[in-house]
Amino acid sequence: MKAMQNTSSFGAVIQKYRKLRGLSQPDLASSLGVARNTVTNWETGKNKPDIDLMLRLCAMLAIPVSELLGTEDASALTAAERQLLGNFRQLSSAGQRIAARLLSTLLDEEAQERDRMLRASYFLLEAHSTPVAAGPGCAFNDEPPAYFFVRKNGYNTRADAVVRVSGESMSPLYHDGDLLYLQYTDAVQDGEDAVCSTADGAVVKRVQGHRLVSLNASLPYGNKSEDDHVRVIGRVLGLVFPEDLPGSGELKQLETLMVDEIRAFKLSHGLNG
Repeated sequence: MKAMQNTSSFGAVIQKYRKLRGLSQPDLASSLGVARNTVTNWETGKNKPDIDLMLRLCAMLAIPVSELLGTEDASALTAAERQLLGNFRQLSSAGQRIAARLLSTLLDEEAQERDRMLRASYFLLEAHSTPVAAGPGCAFNDEPPAYFFVRKNGYNTRADAVVRVSGESMSPLYHDGDLLYLQYTDAVQDGEDAVCSTADGAVVKRVQGHRLVSLNASLPYGNKSEDDHVRVIGRVLGLVFPEDLPGSGELKQLETLMVDEIRAFKLSHGLNG
């Protein structure tokens, strides 16, 4: 579906159909019960009518809704949609206003329900600025973490953060550029994958026989001593899959819906804004 017309195009459509009906601006304003300058403002692109007036305009001037809104041709409407539009046009002006208000209320309630479902479906994690090497180690940087939205699934609600993989020593399980869910803990069990801090930097490795090992046999991870200062940061819960991430439209909504969580995140990490 095409995007809605800009305000000036919208006004041009109103003017076109008003003139086709032989109505002056005062005539149209009187029929709609609005001031003359209101119609003038519509046609000059200063503003647009409310939804109830918009529907009454379409009915009064026989403007195709699709043309007024700049969407696809009205012939694409279903039979049920055409029937509803026809029923609306048979209503009196008072009935049209009531129907428009009811529709507006329904749309508001649906939008609120979508917002509620979106909040319930996603949560916020911190995203480490330092990647974890599937090789010798990634040097820690001083960049603060960013916030990151993910869709809840069966295991990621136990995660505390996400972290990016750098290198191929954990392939075929994890590849360069993959994102991993991380749960902070120093009690990683044998056979689990761990993110660790070492003298060489941050790494992700398999814990096996109280050692850190690579999964890629061609890129082994050597034995570490106390001098390597190995410290377990947490266990890997799994991969972040594309379906776990919000779409661009959802991301914008989440930024608005979860503004309090974002503010709390920034305060906890000493971030401005």
